[in-house]
Order: sequence, then structure tokens, then C-alpha cells
Amino acid sequence: MEAILKKDIIIKAGTVFFSAPSKTERYGDGHIECLVELTKDETGSFVCCIGNSDKEIELMSEYFEIKS
Repeated sequence: MEAILKKDIIIKAGTVFFSAPSKTERYGDGHIECLVELTKDETGSFVCCIGNSDKEIELMSEYFEIKS
């Protein structure tokens, strides 16, 4: 699956980040990820899970154009 971002996603200052798991397993479809530039030498990762029900896809369609 490929999804194109349709509008900005803003992470506000003061948002608390927690330790990420050393290993992650994802089951099923609908997981998307992109790298986000923090500085010219550092990146972060943004992960989102889009469910496959019509309601979930409709809710996420505000942010993403889903490609197959």
C-alpha cells in the first residue's frame, strides 16, 4: 500500500515521546511509514495504521490519498 499525505501533520512542542520497542511486528495490511527530516543528518520515523473497514478508510481519507 502507498499513501500520499494530503495535509500537514503537526506534532506540537511539549509532546512526550517514549522509548520505542527494540522489535516491532505488524500483522495484516494498512501499516504505512515515512522518514521525517529533523536535521540534515538526523531523521525520525512516522508510522500510521489505516484499518481496512470502510469507516476507518473514510476517517483517514482526510489525511491520506490511498494508492494500492
